[in-house]
Amino acid sequence: MPPGADELVLKLVLLKCGWLNLQQWQDAVAEHRRQKGNLGLTRILTDSGLLTPEQARLVVDPLKRKDYLKQLVDAERKFWEKPPGRIGRYPVLGLHARGGRAVIFRGERDGRPVAIKVLSEAFAFDLEELERFQRQRDFGLMLDHPNLIKVHDAGWEGTVPFLVMGWVEGQPLSQHVEEGRALELGTLVDLFTQACRGLAHAHERGILHKDLKPDNLLVDRMDHLVVSDFGVAQRLGEAGEPGIIVGTPAYMSPEQAGGRDLDARTDVFSLGAALYECLTRSQPFKGENRYQVLEAAAAWDFRPPRALNPGIPEALEAVVLKAMARRPQDRYAGMGAFEQDLLHWEEGRAIRARRSWLGRLLGREK
Repeated sequence: MPPGADELVLKLVLLKCGWLNLQQWQDAVAEHRRQKGNLGLTRILTDSGLLTPEQARLVVDPLKRKDYLKQLVDAERKFWEKPPGRIGRYPVLGLHARGGRAVIFRGERDGRPVAIKVLSEAFAFDLEELERFQRQRDFGLMLDHPNLIKVHDAGWEGTVPFLVMGWVEGQPLSQHVEEGRALELGTLVDLFTQACRGLAHAHERGILHKDLKPDNLLVDRMDHLVVSDFGVAQRLGEAGEPGIIVGTPAYMSPEQAGGRDLDARTDVFSLGAALYECLTRSQPFKGENRYQVLEAAAAWDFRPPRALNPGIPEALEAVVLKAMARRPQDRYAGMGAFEQDLLHWEEGRAIRARRSWLGRLLGREK
């Protein structure tokens, strides 16, 4: 049974204030359903010690929680009328970037630059974005690898949640593609081996990225790559919400586009799709709208890389196509195997991907 409007408002207030995290909310909802509604959500949260009596009084009644939500909206408006000189304990040095969903401030931590990310005013009370922000915080704090974006800290400035992340003095790989700036093949392949190493660490920690694309692969001036944005990530082995497909369709594996169960090989596919775009300057799956692109991804409908760019070495194409194989069992088993073939290609050694079985793949055998 879908949640009612009052339950959604309660969830929004609790997440917005930082009184609960997503897992605590989900556990409380599960207990509420197990009790068949005999115990209210607020009572369950208070009895378990997750809400103080004072917090509970603000949200126990639907009318009171709506009034409190209005107060939160007013507080948010004041934040944006004059952003503070500090967010949490971090000095703000200036505005770095303003996107559709988030705003990045340049800040300082222990004398070093950091990126301070907050949700934009337009999405400050969007429940889906708040959940995504919390996932990015929770997973980011679990990861520690030089090729993954580092989340140093997280907190609230009043009612505004923020993340303090490592500063990357560079740009996404997508900018190279958009501006038509070719990367030397050896450099490009080295960047993707770095991505493999970072993602192998995430998978070892039980985290699936689910949204790999050139936009989320940041490269600094020393050709050091960092994988960013774990906003739609999920735990390996955890089922996604039925009927809800999150991520970017142009890079999705067929199983992700089809709403099926996922494992680490879906990230192998998407990283292969990102490499495909960097080599061909074309996304593998296309359409006039999101639904058409999802259909193309689910149907595994794309052209081989060398059909778009004959200058791509055959062996490198073979690596890309193995990563993007339709069936998960035909792909690299994990990021380590993908990285190894990329390294073998760089070194001029034999690769695991074989042209002999590419005919079957290119023939679209199901």
